[in-house]
Amino acid sequence: MSEYIINEQEEDELQSGSGLSLRAILELTWALRYWIILSIFVCLCCAAVYLYVKPKTYHSAALVMVTTDKNAGMGSSAQMSFIADMTGMQSYNSLTNEKIIIKSTPVLQAVVEELGLNVRYFVRNHWVNRETLPQEVRMTFIAGDSINLNNLPTFRIDYDVVDKTSLKVSVRRLFGSDGESLYTDKVVHFGEELPLRNWGTVRFNFWEEAMSRFKGNSYDYFMSGSHYIMLYSPQARARELARQIGVEVMEDQSSRMSTSSILQLVMRDIHPERAEKVLAKAIEKYNELTKTYYMTSNAKTMEFIDSRLENLSGQLSAVEGNIQQFSSKNRMVDLDSQAKLSLNTDATAQQQLQEVDVQLTLLEMIANELKSNQPYTVLPSNVGLSDPSIVGFITNYNTACIERARLLAGSSENSPVVQRLSKQITDLRAVIEKSVANQKTSLTLQRTELERQQGRSKGYLSSVPGQKINLAQIERERSVIEPLYVLLQKKREETMLTIVAEPDIARVVEYPENNTVLVGPNKRQVVLVAFVIGFLLPLLIVYLLMLMKTKVQNPDDIVSRTRVPLLGVVPRREGRVFKASDMAEEGSSGSSSVLSEAMRTIRTNIGFMTGKVLQFTSSIPGEGKSFVSANVAISLCSIGKKVILVETDLRKGRQRRLFDLPRNQSVGLSNYLSGELDDWHQTIVPIKEFPGLDLLLKGGVPPNPNELLSSERFGILISKLREAYDYIILDSPPYLVIADPMTLNKHVDRNIYVVRSGKSDLRFINEIEAAVKADKLKNVSIILNDVQMSSRKAKYGYSYGYGYGYGYGYGYRYGYGYGYNEEVQKKTGLFGRLRDLISKKK
Repeated sequence: MSEYIINEQEEDELQSGSGLSLRAILELTWALRYWIILSIFVCLCCAAVYLYVKPKTYHSAALVMVTTDKNAGMGSSAQMSFIADMTGMQSYNSLTNEKIIIKSTPVLQAVVEELGLNVRYFVRNHWVNRETLPQEVRMTFIAGDSINLNNLPTFRIDYDVVDKTSLKVSVRRLFGSDGESLYTDKVVHFGEELPLRNWGTVRFNFWEEAMSRFKGNSYDYFMSGSHYIMLYSPQARARELARQIGVEVMEDQSSRMSTSSILQLVMRDIHPERAEKVLAKAIEKYNELTKTYYMTSNAKTMEFIDSRLENLSGQLSAVEGNIQQFSSKNRMVDLDSQAKLSLNTDATAQQQLQEVDVQLTLLEMIANELKSNQPYTVLPSNVGLSDPSIVGFITNYNTACIERARLLAGSSENSPVVQRLSKQITDLRAVIEKSVANQKTSLTLQRTELERQQGRSKGYLSSVPGQKINLAQIERERSVIEPLYVLLQKKREETMLTIVAEPDIARVVEYPENNTVLVGPNKRQVVLVAFVIGFLLPLLIVYLLMLMKTKVQNPDDIVSRTRVPLLGVVPRREGRVFKASDMAEEGSSGSSSVLSEAMRTIRTNIGFMTGKVLQFTSSIPGEGKSFVSANVAISLCSIGKKVILVETDLRKGRQRRLFDLPRNQSVGLSNYLSGELDDWHQTIVPIKEFPGLDLLLKGGVPPNPNELLSSERFGILISKLREAYDYIILDSPPYLVIADPMTLNKHVDRNIYVVRSGKSDLRFINEIEAAVKADKLKNVSIILNDVQMSSRKAKYGYSYGYGYGYGYGYGYRYGYGYGYNEEVQKKTGLFGRLRDLISKKK
C-alpha cells in the first residue's frame, strides 16, 4: 500500500486549483510593478480624454400633482361596484396611464413643434462632437403646404460664416448609413429662403450680438471647429425626447398604503435650460390635450342640444301661430280661464301625461343616438332624463370612451389597457340599450293608463263647445314642446359653464428651475475608477493567463495540484543531447553550474529516502526521463555510490546515445530476460568517465517487452542487483503510454515521475494523483525538468515564484539562492535575493 495518504480537506484544496495567498498576490504585484505603473498611467490618460470628450450632464426634475377623480374612469363607488358586477371589469391605476400619456408622442411632439427642438446645432472640433444652443447662426424651417412633417427626412446643413450678410452652406439628406447631397458650398444670404426640394424651405438669421466678433473679413466663432445643423422630423425628435424623460410616482416610504398622486418628471441633458423648458412645456401640453379630450363629451352634448333646440323652436312657433289664429277666428279672449274651467277635472292626469311624453321623447332621442352613432362615440348625457341609473350609465360610458381615445393617442388597440376599456364600453352600451328599452316600456304602459283616465273625463267635457276642445288640444301640444325647449335651454347653459370651468388635470408642485443639478461626469469617480482599473488590469491579465494555462510551467503548478512530493527542479540547458564528457563536467564536485546544483539538491533529497531501486518514468515521451535518470545516476556515483542504470524501456531506449556508446553495443536486458544469456554480468557496461557507474542497456527490441519484464527472471535480476549496488535506477517507458511502469512497480522502492516544463499538460498531474490513490505506483516523487531559470515567465510562471516548502514528513525547503553563478544572481534582482534571505532564515 502506498505511503502517500491525503485527507478529504487536502483533496478539496487540491481540486480547487492554485489559490492566491496574500504573499503570492504581493509578490505578483511587485513583479508587475512597472506594468502596473504603465497601466495606471494609460488608464488615467484615458480618463482625462473621457472627461474632456464627455460633456457635462444636468439633471432636471419637476413635481406635478395629478387629480385622479376623473381619471379613475368610474363614477360613484356604488356605480363602480354595480358595473364591476355586471361586466366583470375591475378598476385600474390611473397614474400608470398618466405616466404613459405625459411622455407620449403626441404630447412631446407638440413640445418639439412649439420650441423648435427638431433643429439641433453642433460643433465638431477635431474628433469631438458637441451640441450647442443656437449662437451666431439660427435656422428656421418652414414646411411645405402638403407635407406630413412626420415623414420629414433628416438633413445635415454644414455652414461657414462668409461675412455679415451671407453664409456658405452645404446640405445633405441622410438616410441609413448613406446620404444624398442637395447643395455644396452654396452662398445663402441671411433672411433668404433655401428650398429643400418639396419638403419646405429653411431660413438663416444672424444673432445681432455676434456682429462684434467680426475682425475685418474674418469671423471669430464662439466655439472653433466645423459647425453644422441637424434637422429632424418632429415625431422622431419627440421619440428621442421620450427616451430622455423619466416619469415616476412619488411614493411615501413611511406608509405601506400609499395613495400619492404626485408624479416626478426627470430629464437629463447637457443643456439644463433646454431640459427645464421641455419639462415645463410637456406639463402645459399635457394639460391642454387632456382638457381637449375631457371636453369631447360636453362638445357632443352642446351639438345635440343646439340641434334639438333648433327643431323645437320651429315646432313651438308653429303651435303658437295656431293658437293665435284659433283665438282670433273664434274671438276667444281669456284662454287660460276657459281652459281651467274646461280641464279642471283632468289637470293632474294631463300634467303626468306631459311628463311621460317628455321622458319618452328623450328616451327615443337616446335610442336613435345609440343606433346612429359609431362604437366608442360619446352620448348626450345632461339632457334631462329622470331615471338616475340611465344617467349614471351614460356618464360612465362617456368617460370610458374619452379615456380610450386618450390612451390610443399614445399606444395601440392591442394594448391590454385599451382592450379592457373597449370591453367595458361594449358592456356599458349594452346595459344602456337594455335600460332605455325597459324604461320606454314602463312609460308607455303609464301613458296608456293616463289616456284611459282622460277618456273617462271626456264625458264631463261633452258640454264644452267644440272650439274650447280644439283649443285645449292645441294648448296641450304647446305644453309638451315648451317645457322640453326650456329644459334644453337650461342644460345648454349648464354645459357652457362646465366647459369654461374645466380645471387642469396636472398642477405643478415643484418647477424644474428649482431642481436642476450637475450629475456628470464625476471627475473624482472617473479618476478613481481609472486608477483601480489601471492597478488591477495587469494582475487580471496575468490571472487570466494563469487560468488559460494548459502546460506545467513552474513548481507551483505541481505543488498546488497534488500532495505528491516535489523532489527537485532541473533547469534548462542549451542542447538536447549530452555526451559523457558534458556529464562529467556537470557532475564534477567543483562545478557551480545551475544544473549541477539542481542535481546535488535532488541527490540530497534521494539520500533522505529509503530504498535502493528507483524507477524513473513520465507521462508521455519527450519529457526528459532518460536525461534526468542519467544525471541522477552520475550525481550519485560522484559521491562514491555504486550505481547501475538499467534501461527498462525495451522499446525505445536512449541511454546508449546519451553516453556515446558504440552502435555494436547490442547486448542488454532483453537478451538476458529472454534466456539468450545466462550470466547478467555479461550485459553490464561500465562507464569509464564515471567510476562506480554501470549501464545495463535494453539490448535488442523484443516482440513481448511486457512479458519479459513480468517474468520471474527479472525479479531474480533485481534481487542480485540489490546485493551488488547501492542504487538501482530504472529508466522505464512513459506511464500513460506503456503499462511497463505498473508492471515494474512491485520490484521498485521508489517511483520518480519526471514532468517537463512547457511540455507536460497540467492534466498529467491529475493522472499522477490518480495513480497514487489507486496504488498503481508507490512512493511517488516528482522532478520538474527543463525549467527556464533566467526567464521572468519561468520565475513567476504567471504565479508566485519560488520559495515553497516541500517535504516527506521531516520538512525542508529548497531554492536556488545558493550555488548560482554570478550572472544568475544578477538576474534574480533585489526582491529575489530578499526572498531567498527570508527563506534561509526560516
